[in-house]
Amino acid sequence: MTAALARAVRPPETSRPPLDLPRPAVAATDLTKRFGRLPVLRGLSFAVKPGRITALAGPNGAGKSTLINILAGLVVKTAGVARIWDFDIDVHPRRARRSIGVVRADRSLRTRSPR
Repeated sequence: MTAALARAVRPPETSRPPLDLPRPAVAATDLTKRFGRLPVLRGLSFAVKPGRITALAGPNGAGKSTLINILAGLVVKTAGVARIWDFDIDVHPRRARRSIGVVRADRSLRTRSPR
C-alpha cells in the first residue's frame, strides 16, 4: 500500500467521531453509594448502548437493587454521575425518571395456583 493510499484510508489522528453516534441509553461514571460507613457501590462505571438487552447479575448484597433504585430516583447516590438517555439524574431528575420504568418481581404479590 502506498503512503498516499494509507493516508486516504486511515483517518487523521485528530479526527473526531461523527456527532450522530448514539449516546448510551444508560450510563454511570464512578457511581458510589454508602449506607453509613458500609460501601455498597464503589466507583461503578458502565454504558449500555441503545437497543441492547443488558442483565445485572451477582450475589445477594452486590448492589444490583441499589443501582436500579438510584437510576429510578428512589435512592440518593453518594458520588458519581448517572445518566438515562443523556439526562443526568441530578440535573434533570424528572426527565430521567420519565425515560425508564421499573417493575418489581415481588413474591408477596404472586398468588398460588389452585391444585
